[in-house]
Amino acid sequence: MRRQNCVPASRRERYLHELLTPYLGPLALCSCARGRLPPTKPGKISTAIGSIEPSDHLIDTVFEANQKYARNLGYCRERVDCITPPRQPAPPV
Repeated sequence: MRRQNCVPASRRERYLHELLTPYLGPLALCSCARGRLPPTKPGKISTAIGSIEPSDHLIDTVFEANQKYARNLGYCRERVDCITPPRQPAPPV
């Protein structure tokens, strides 16, 4: 005789809902932008949802990141991405 599923329907539905619904976490509502840091000269990074200014983060260039972290990493980075909340674009006039 085959055993039927003995989990109550309400718990089974809740489990399936939790399984199929992605977990967004407490920071899910924060929009963040990802931009590549310039190699040597600090500059503004423009993204689709806003801009990132050099003063918005601690390291401004790939060169600066290599000066600070290459010894600990054991190699120099060719690319460094900055992930941060962007400054919102100015509202249209």
